Amino acid sequence: MQYPSHDGRGGSLGGTRIIVAPHRDHISRSFGHPTIVNNINVRIGMGSRLVPGSYNWYYDNGIRYAHYYDPYRTHWFGFYLGDVYFWTRWQDGRLWWQDPGRSRWLFYRDGYWWYQDPMNGTIVYVYRDGAYYRYTPIRGGYETRPEAPAPTAPSQPEEKTEFYSEDGSRMVKVFGEKREAFLYDSTGEEDAFLAFLAEGAEAVQFSSDGAEGPLQILVTVVDESGNKSFKLFDADGRPFGAPADSVSPESQLEGSGAFKELEGAAPGWQ
Repeated sequence: MQYPSHDGRGGSLGGTRIIVAPHRDHISRSFGHPTIVNNINVRIGMGSRLVPGSYNWYYDNGIRYAHYYDPYRTHWFGFYLGDVYFWTRWQDGRLWWQDPGRSRWLFYRDGYWWYQDPMNGTIVYVYRDGAYYRYTPIRGGYETRPEAPAPTAPSQPEEKTEFYSEDGSRMVKVFGEKREAFLYDSTGEEDAFLAFLAEGAEAVQFSSDGAEGPLQILVTVVDESGNKSFKLFDADGRPFGAPADSVSPESQLEGSGAFKELEGAAPGWQ
């Protein structure tokens, strides 16, 4: 939604949108205050009698807050606390807040903000001071552990080389002074990092579909002395047979017919 610039009395709103979930002080002054809670319940109870796209402003507990009923008939409540503000949405009987840094929707319950993994509903995190902690019930309480960081490759410089498999399922990026090669899964909306392949990568080739069997990835590597060697990986970036470095592809790849013409485009490869 687009946040308003002025309140119901024409006053300029300004302020900074908070980037961490509203803490206890914010909550006690906003949707944790009895008068404000009552107003929220009244507005939600009005349902279909409300005009979609309308703002309604209130002034209680020393703050300004608004109710916005959007064209999709979703309730939003915005709270302006001095020089900061935040907006929440009402859905499924709960208030929700969006973490702008992670694009995650958190719901409020029992004095805490919670995030449920959309891919696995049994995995739940409690949000504290800008961080997520895996929540596990135990006898008489619960256990929390910091969320494991997602694997990422180093940031990409402006100049890079990208290699794609014919079926579009895999992509290798080669970049940086060390010509480091990183493998990605390209089947989703965004490329997903899979593995680091090699340093000193000069070229990348992929096996084609068909007679050659499962997708394999060949990386041509050149060391600081200019010596050339070859590394072979499966589609997930695991070394294929862990071959020793060699300037001879026949010895390294044990006579694989797919690599007989490495200087050109070997049959069945692109």
